[in-house]
Amino acid sequence: MSSVFENEVIKAIKERRSVRSFLPTQVEEEKIKLLLEAAIFAPSAVNGQPWFFTVVQNFDILNKSEFFPQTL
Repeated sequence: MSSVFENEVIKAIKERRSVRSFLPTQVEEEKIKLLLEAAIFAPSAVNGQPWFFTVVQNFDILNKSEFFPQTL
């Protein structure tokens, strides 16, 4: 991947925390793999690595209200 894409990703990660609206286009698999690899290599407390990742490419699933927890 080009460093331009990587810089855009880092900028987006720093500026955004959550998204509740989605474009109808899918993210390229290569970009998803790059982001997941970066996330896997991120440090965690005592190397516990307590995270898990879910990639959803199905627009119908993203539109289901139960997919995301409701906030007050």
